[in-house]
Amino acid sequence: MKPKLQIFILVAIFLGSGRSFADMAADSPVTFPKQGALPAKHPPDRSSKTNEAPEKDYYLFKTPERSLEQIAMIQAEMPSGSFIAPPNDWTQLHRARRILTEGGTLRLLALGDSIVNDTMRSGWVAKVSEAYPRANIQATVYVRGRGGCQHYKEEDRIRKNVLPRRPDLVFIGGISQRDIASIREVIHQLREGLPEVEILLGTGTFGSVDPRDADALAKAPHSGSGAYGEALRKLAAEERCAFIDMTTPWADNIKSSKLHPHLFYRDAVHANEHGEQILAKTLMAFFTVEGTSAAAPRQPYFEVSYPGSTTAGELTLGATYTLWLPPGGAKLRGVIVHQHGCGEGACRGGETAAFDLHWQALARKWDCALLGPSYHQKETDNCALWCDPRNGSDQRFQQALADLGASSGHPELATVPWCLWGHSGGANWAGTMLLLHPERTVAVWLRSGAPGLVSNDGKNPVLAIPDTAYGVPVMCNLGIKEKTDRFARVWTTAQPFFTDFRAKGGLIGFAPDPKTSHECGDSRYLAIPFFDACLFQRLPSKRNVAGKLKPMDGKAAWLAPLLGDTAQPAANFSGNKNEAVWLPNAEVARLWSEYVRTGTASDSTPPTAPFNVRVSADGGVTWDTHADFESGLARFVVERDGAVVARIPEKPAGPFGRALFQRMSYHDTPERPLPEMRWVDPSPASGRTPSYRVRAINSAGLESALSPTAVR
Repeated sequence: MKPKLQIFILVAIFLGSGRSFADMAADSPVTFPKQGALPAKHPPDRSSKTNEAPEKDYYLFKTPERSLEQIAMIQAEMPSGSFIAPPNDWTQLHRARRILTEGGTLRLLALGDSIVNDTMRSGWVAKVSEAYPRANIQATVYVRGRGGCQHYKEEDRIRKNVLPRRPDLVFIGGISQRDIASIREVIHQLREGLPEVEILLGTGTFGSVDPRDADALAKAPHSGSGAYGEALRKLAAEERCAFIDMTTPWADNIKSSKLHPHLFYRDAVHANEHGEQILAKTLMAFFTVEGTSAAAPRQPYFEVSYPGSTTAGELTLGATYTLWLPPGGAKLRGVIVHQHGCGEGACRGGETAAFDLHWQALARKWDCALLGPSYHQKETDNCALWCDPRNGSDQRFQQALADLGASSGHPELATVPWCLWGHSGGANWAGTMLLLHPERTVAVWLRSGAPGLVSNDGKNPVLAIPDTAYGVPVMCNLGIKEKTDRFARVWTTAQPFFTDFRAKGGLIGFAPDPKTSHECGDSRYLAIPFFDACLFQRLPSKRNVAGKLKPMDGKAAWLAPLLGDTAQPAANFSGNKNEAVWLPNAEVARLWSEYVRTGTASDSTPPTAPFNVRVSADGGVTWDTHADFESGLARFVVERDGAVVARIPEKPAGPFGRALFQRMSYHDTPERPLPEMRWVDPSPASGRTPSYRVRAINSAGLESALSPTAVR
């Protein structure tokens, strides 16, 4: 039997204004009634039973109002048109994606104005249900004529009429929003009652502005192609919401039809059946990938998800694996696995691991993939269901590598060696995978955890350390504050593991972090160079990618006393070498010595300059860059005609370590929303062509050279 999952209300609030910026009536072939609208050729064929009217001028009713048969009839007869699909922004809609693909009940509520009414009447909900047959979508619409967040934030309407329906996904768009501040207030009211709510912000469509006039459209106060779209995109980033530009696909579809826009209207403002289907197609394009499902982001990212199994011995939890591939298409030499810890929050954190620019720099250097697993663990689930690989996560992990290898065109992914990074329960998983598969493991980083030598749930026998595991480099990394807080157990398991492993000559280090408890802090500034040193010594040559892993060079090793802070070459170490901290080379020893004293590692090398700077017609400046290998990326500086005009982000923040461009979470993964390398010039120079250059700054405060110049 498939597990019954529950998804949550999708709330839609469409944004903007209906002021006219171009007179479409001048060349219109359509005469609209002075009162009301043209009669519908295809009235909705499904009842929209009104369940309640919570107050005057506000309405609640069920949707979809059209059957799949009627939608097909309308789309078959409507004029042809095309548009570029809006980017799928699943990073903020992970729970919705999971339910759509795995099954369950999706409760959907649309909140907004008459444009929202038209959007929902299009029947796009029925099309989503068709695309995701495992999901049971139950939709409701809550609307007010010319209704915007300036109305819904008042009179306790969110608490009284929305929160009882327990929305999990909120879609905000349309043409009746008065200001960004009101939208933000509604977001806050929703999250005050429902902290886990997911929100999608969309720009407006229809109204009286002429979609054929690009300048007029950009000036419209609801438009995704102008200042409003940028403000809404910025709000989405600040409030951890997804974003969709509805305006551009709508306008492109009408323009590509070569017909007058009014042929898609029923009156001077609202869509007719054909216009509604443009909105339906736009939303369907957003909610699907390759026309079938809410699967992976676009290349170089690939994703595969699996439901939990009811077969004995298999993984009972669902799991999603996101893969990043380095550019160039070279044959992969390995995969770096960034494994989250236990609990719902850690699982959510793991969803962004593959998007981490700093870890990508390590993977790129060694022609490795970067993999971020995310287990679908509820807070009440036993973490051992996945963090002990013998309970099915080992099998699922290797299945994911094979499936991702097939979908990405890199079948070698199924057989290449692994670098395993794990935090907390993820350290349990990574360490246990070492004991199960030492021949495939390049190196292991254990942050606040250790392998499960005994079963956490009583199902599995005591696990012995095979002799071959002692030749695999391992680093134990614990927070000093964990010794005396609720995480003290990690010290009572990790330190004995180090002692036992090292006593047999195992290549294991110990790096206590003086600044942290269970959070990961700045551990990446030692973990990445540790893996770098191990990959350098252990990977087979590029000409023999399928060869066996090489042993570490004992002559390069350094040693240090346990809980000390000074290392020296192994040949010069006078203490008991089988009790000493092992380090792979001199550079890692230098960084280790600094890290165990300060909780971070210094850097004296600046980042490389950004490249591929582009300037769009609306003044949008975008660029690419490679994260600094030693210190990642903290921010960018944009110059226009030689003068600094923007710093992105304006104020970098780092609650769990150094301030970074991709704000770091407790779990050493980027927090949502993932920032874009993009800035829109609010006041480009008039009468001349401005030029732009971009500079990168790493987390050590070192600046790159300026990028090549780009002009519009």
